[in-house]
Amino acid sequence: MKSAVCALILALAVPAAGGADQAKPKDKPKPASAAEQAGAPAQGKAKDKQPPAAAPAGGTVRGGASCAPDTTPPVISSVSATPSTLGAPNHKMTPVSIDVKVADNCTTPTWAVTGVSSNEPPNGTGDGDTEPDWTMAGHKVTLRAERAGTGSGRIYTVTVTAKDAAGNASTATTTVSVPHNR
Repeated sequence: MKSAVCALILALAVPAAGGADQAKPKDKPKPASAAEQAGAPAQGKAKDKQPPAAAPAGGTVRGGASCAPDTTPPVISSVSATPSTLGAPNHKMTPVSIDVKVADNCTTPTWAVTGVSSNEPPNGTGDGDTEPDWTMAGHKVTLRAERAGTGSGRIYTVTVTAKDAAGNASTATTTVSVPHNR
């Protein structure tokens, strides 16, 4: 590698035939940096290249894949709910935050809560059952802290959908429970 760098410097220093295009002392090439001599790419901005868009919290852009046309859906690496267990079954609506880690190969993805379901009916047979048992708004849901008295506990399943600028979509779920023995 060292001999290749020396040969390059020597080739640039030899005057071109005819003398008119000879390099002037101020036109001498800069010596290669230690990183360039070791084979590492030079640092800096490439001309005519746009930097990737900054990703908002919860979404990232991964490079390296073809984006023309973009046919790859975003990748949801995790979905979590806080709290993931609701307290005493007091029939009150409880706010729950949903956190999603999502990345896309071309654009900054967006996501939203797109569904909620339960393993128990919204208005069961016990006293105090009230509808609706959930609401959705942006990245949050509100879930009712209730469960059937004869069941083993209620489990809400929250579905999120992530989309990229090309319209590719992927879904994932998380659960929130209302235990029977609380």
